[in-house]
Amino acid sequence: MAVGISTSGGSHNILLALEEARKRKLLTVALLGDDGGEILRRGLVDFPIVIHSD
Repeated sequence: MAVGISTSGGSHNILLALEEARKRKLLTVALLGDDGGEILRRGLVDFPIVIHSD
């Protein structure tokens, strides 16, 4: 299992780590801010938890 945390949803290192987790067929979970950012748009997580901000 891989867990990522990104307040913007676009942290470069987290994106790379989640891409690698996908390659290794790991279950992925992420706690994301804003609208989920690039991580959500790329579909890099099995279970995204998005905390929307205004």
